[in-house]
Amino acid sequence: MERIAYFLGAGFSAPLGLPLTSNFLEKSKDLYFSDPSKYDHFKLVLETIAEMSVVKNYYATDLHNIEEILSILEMRQSLGGRKRLRKAFLRYIADVVNHYTPVFQAKKTGWPANWHGGVFSATGRPSQFFGYFVASLLGAQLEASQNITPIQLGRAAKSEATYSVITLNYDLVLEQYALYLKESFGSPNLAGFVAPGATQHPAGATLLTKLHGSADSSVIVPPTWNKSVARGLLPAWNSAFVQLSQATQIRFVGYSLPNADSYVKYLLRAAAIEAPHLKRIDVLCLDNLRGEVRARYDQFIDFPNYRFVSAKTEDYMEHVYRATVEPVSIGHPILRFGRLEAAHSEFFSQHSTS
Repeated sequence: MERIAYFLGAGFSAPLGLPLTSNFLEKSKDLYFSDPSKYDHFKLVLETIAEMSVVKNYYATDLHNIEEILSILEMRQSLGGRKRLRKAFLRYIADVVNHYTPVFQAKKTGWPANWHGGVFSATGRPSQFFGYFVASLLGAQLEASQNITPIQLGRAAKSEATYSVITLNYDLVLEQYALYLKESFGSPNLAGFVAPGATQHPAGATLLTKLHGSADSSVIVPPTWNKSVARGLLPAWNSAFVQLSQATQIRFVGYSLPNADSYVKYLLRAAAIEAPHLKRIDVLCLDNLRGEVRARYDQFIDFPNYRFVSAKTEDYMEHVYRATVEPVSIGHPILRFGRLEAAHSEFFSQHSTS
């Protein structure tokens, strides 16, 4: 059986409205001005950023990029001891991410005969396509009664692969889709996602590892130059190392491999020492016109079974959606989310130039 590790970057969640480093500041300002009293604690961070404009009198500085802004602030805090500012921008990051993470309302009734293509229709487009991908990671299966409603949720008995997810994102996008499934259809047999080191680890659960922490926790590593492993995240990093070491396939989605992320490269290299079963590395990331993302991956990955596809994440998700739904006839009582491997193979065969 294939052991497949998905490695997610900001480009995975961006189509759902989550901010990137390039527009994080803009989106945070929109949020602040929508309710200044609720987000009054943003004031310290935004005022500090405004004060930083003096830097541009001496050095080229992108004060619209949150990673550059917070890196300067992190250096200032590390050397100047401004702990209050650090706490402020950690809360600021969490609040912005939580606000823009979509929350889906459960749909329990009103299913048509062709319900198979509308399981996540309540989430809107392109969100519904992502739902089929998440359900595939969880190995879910839906079965309708003779009258269509109720539709019951369970875990498919057979799978051609086991999946795990490693992400650099703080958001709860994956968890929200799993919650939608459970609230819409019930979940006696679906284990969902589980974090490394969790006190309970249900059989069949899909491991979700967040290397930078999570917006719903007290541990967040801000996107700065100083990406040392926080003590609270050691279980996550250990888990990622094991996942990458044991994977037969690694798939990067929406991760541009920025030069500043040398720590990710060292993690991958370290895991490769103990990865005799690795058969393929696939990369899906929308590149710029200069091909800089592809160039970084080509320089880093020296492996014959490596493929790069420059495409939108949502196009990949739509391909998974269609591969899951189109073979199922109207009125068929079962929808099995088990076509991810076929969809992935077809998408990369059609789009890869490697």
